[in-house]
Amino acid sequence: MLSFIKRLFGIGNRGNLGNVVHHPDGGFTVYPDGVTPPRADDLAALASDPKRQREFLSALAVQGIWIITEPRHGQADGEVQFLDYTENGVNVFPVFSSMDEASRFIQRLPHKTVAAYECVNVNISFLFENNFSKTRLLLNPKTESETVITANDLAAVQEIAGT
Repeated sequence: MLSFIKRLFGIGNRGNLGNVVHHPDGGFTVYPDGVTPPRADDLAALASDPKRQREFLSALAVQGIWIITEPRHGQADGEVQFLDYTENGVNVFPVFSSMDEASRFIQRLPHKTVAAYECVNVNISFLFENNFSKTRLLLNPKTESETVITANDLAAVQEIAGT
């Protein structure tokens, strides 16, 4: 198998597989020497850098966001409840730059009962189609890339997205 991978990536007999990136699901990706593996979460990196605000908003318009839902028991099929919370008297709607960020957030939640949560990638228009005027939109809460998405940010994203 190892020799097949070496031939596949043109590595020859150098004995070096190049850059191997291991994934949380146990899989891996091999990048030949000289090829830089992509960052796992460019949106989070952009959100962390105030000097790259415009790039962040452009990436947000293209990539969309991840949200957390949980099924509503006793409701119509397919109806879900979005995860939100109150912090210091302010309603917070958490959104995430990646499924990994959303999953880590779920793992940190205090669980009193077994709950089924789902991480869902939604188009950025989700934020325009719902009223968040009395809610703080928070990207990647309680992480280094935590970022408040303001009404001005949403207006800029809407302009970039052309909606």
